[in-house]
This record gives sequence, C-alpha cells and structure tokens, in this order.
Amino acid sequence: MFARAFYTTTLKPFLSKFITIDLDYVISGSFWQIGRQVVNNLTSLVVAVLMARQLSQSAYGTYNYLMSVLGIVVLASLPGMNAAVTQASAKKEPNILLPAFWDKVKWSLLGSLATLALAIYYYFQNQPELVFGLLVMALFFPIHFSPQLYEAFLHGKKRFKTTAIYESIFNIILCLLFVITLQISSNPIIFFAIYVITQSVLKLFFLYKTYQQFPAKDKTRPKTMIVYGRHLSVLNAVSIISSQIDRILLFTFLGPAQLAIYSLGILPLEKVLLVFSNITALALPKFAEKTLGQIKLSLPRRIVELMVVGAFSVIVYWLLAPPFFKIFFPKYISSITISQLSMLALIFRLPALLLQAFGQAKVTLFPKNFLYATSVIPQIFFILILYAAIFYFGLLGAIWARVLIAAIVLVVGLFNWNYLIRIRSDNSL
Repeated sequence: MFARAFYTTTLKPFLSKFITIDLDYVISGSFWQIGRQVVNNLTSLVVAVLMARQLSQSAYGTYNYLMSVLGIVVLASLPGMNAAVTQASAKKEPNILLPAFWDKVKWSLLGSLATLALAIYYYFQNQPELVFGLLVMALFFPIHFSPQLYEAFLHGKKRFKTTAIYESIFNIILCLLFVITLQISSNPIIFFAIYVITQSVLKLFFLYKTYQQFPAKDKTRPKTMIVYGRHLSVLNAVSIISSQIDRILLFTFLGPAQLAIYSLGILPLEKVLLVFSNITALALPKFAEKTLGQIKLSLPRRIVELMVVGAFSVIVYWLLAPPFFKIFFPKYISSITISQLSMLALIFRLPALLLQAFGQAKVTLFPKNFLYATSVIPQIFFILILYAAIFYFGLLGAIWARVLIAAIVLVVGLFNWNYLIRIRSDNSL
C-alpha cells in the first residue's frame, strides 16, 4: 500500500515532468515484460557460459551457424503475420488466431523444402553434422515459428503477464535440458535439436491454451488481415536476411571458430536489445490506437530520450565488459573488443525500435511503392556492406558494418516518419 501511494503521489508526478509517456501503462506492461527478459537473460547466460566452457569453438560456431540458417528460413513462415495479428487482436477482430496460424503452417512447408535442399548440399560436401541438424529443422519447421502467433495475439490484448509467464516457462525448461545434456554430450547438433523440438512443442501448447481462452466467436476468415500479414512478410524479407547474413558469411569465409568468437562478442548487445524490445511490444498497440496528430506531439522527444539512454548504456558496458568476459568467458578474451564496439549500435537501435513500432502500426497509411522502396533497397545495401566488410576486414569489419547499418536504419526510420507527416495532412488518421 505504501509503495502504491508513493508512486501515485510522488514518483509519478515527478517522472511525468521529464518523460511524456503513459507511466501506468508502461509500468504495468513493463513489469511483466522486464521480468520475462530477466528470466530469459539469466537462463541464456547460464547456457552460454556452460556451452562456451565445455564446447570447442568449432562446435559452438557450428551451433550458431545452424541457428542463423533457421533465422533466415523463418522467411517462409510469414513473420510479418505476427504484427498483423497484434493489430487485429488490438482492434478486437473476432477470428484471426487460427486462420493466421494455418496460413503460416502452409507457407512454412516451403521452408522445409529449402532446408532439405541445403541438407542435400551438405551431404555431398561430406558434413554429416550439418545434414542431421538441417533434417531436424526441416521436420519441425512448419510448427516451429507458426505457434508463436499466440504471443502476438496476447500482445494485442495487452496480456503481457500471460506472455511473460509462458516465455519464462519455455526458457527455464530449455535451460534445464541444455544443462543436463551438457553433462553427457558436446555435440552441437544435439543441442540444436533440443532447441528446435522444445520450442515447437511448448509454443504449440501455448497456442492451444490461448485459443481456449479466446475462442473465435465468428468463423469468417479475415482475408484482409491475412493478406496484410503476407504483405508485411515480403516487406521484411530482405531485412531478415541482412540480420543473419553476417554469421553465414563469417562461417563461410572464416570458419566456425571465428563465428563463435563473433557470436559471443555480440551476445550482450543482442540481450540488451531483447530487453528493450519491450519498446516495440508496448508501443505498437498504443500507436495503433492513436492518430498521427497525437503521435506527432510526443514521438520526437521520445527518440531523443532513447538515444541518451543508449549512450549512457554504452559507457557503462564499456567499463563492465572486460571483467565480465574474464569471469564468464575466459576462453573468449578476444571477444571483448568486438563486444565493446558492437554496443555502439545501441545508440541508434533504441530509437529505431520505437520508429519500427510506429511504422508497423501505421503501415496501411504508406503508399505501397514507398514501403517497398524504403524497406528493400536499404537492406540490399546492408547485405552488400556486410559482404564487403567481412571479405576484406574479417571480424572487425563485420562489427563496424553493424554499427553503420544501425545508424542508417535510424535515418531511414526518421525519413519514413517525416514523409508520412507530409503526405497525410489529416492528422486524425
């Protein structure tokens, strides 16, 4: 009672002078989201520390390579459908969850075929470990990403507590399975198979529980939202490739050991971004409800605030990185510099997350040709930057390319925002 009274009478009025956001909404949503990320980061840290200590760099690099392939093949599962489901759920569309799920499953079969083709390639390259890992991926791919729609649906309902609990259960179970397996095996393919199977089974169960809680009252197929989800997936296709291509190129040019050094180096940045991904999850339903005129009043200031938060976080991390790696990853001291440099991207990535949420919420207001141009062309440019940087400069080239790309993404997001304000004079949209 005292804490609630202190927040209402003292803390909230004070913070409201400096931060122009709905504090009640952010705190209620962030509490569960941050709790979820704490569990995620702790379990991930345990797994990363144990794998880095007990697996060879080559084995750890192979595991990361397979995860990157999975991260590219996700294209076939229509990842843009998640944002469409969030919006439909926020707008109380009566029947979106199962139709979207089955659409993702159907298209995911193409991902299984692509993975099988890659397995055949590695079979003739005499790499049986990769062949087995890719076969597992092909078998479970249709139900690997598709059930994750439950999370998008619940975000639209602002059920952050439920998604936090489900995700924490998944991470704890996965961590326990990894810890047990590390006692008896150091084969990276076994760990990859455990990850794929565990996520597929548990997320399918969570989807079932979500549908039980929110059964469809109207069986009419929401064709508009399904098409919209496919459209978003195409828009994000090149972006997804560029987000994983650095690992694919490093594995190809430099080998699995160098990929392991790189993967651990950028791991802290990825975990920090995972925590701050709450920005998108919390902002998307709010942006979907508000008009352009309302968003225009607050968005610029929030962008500046997030850049300041990012800069402060970088300074703190630069001081903490050396002892952190010496304690937890003594075999990867060479990853320290890579890790520190990669964190510079945070200054640009945080405000870009907010602009990403805005773009997803108001995507129907943009001309389609403009969306394709600003989504596809920069990402193709990013892939070329990464290819050249890794080919000529190796690991450090990959890191500096990521920082440059983060800055360009922010600039493109700001350009999109200003463009929409100019072409949509009616701010009530």
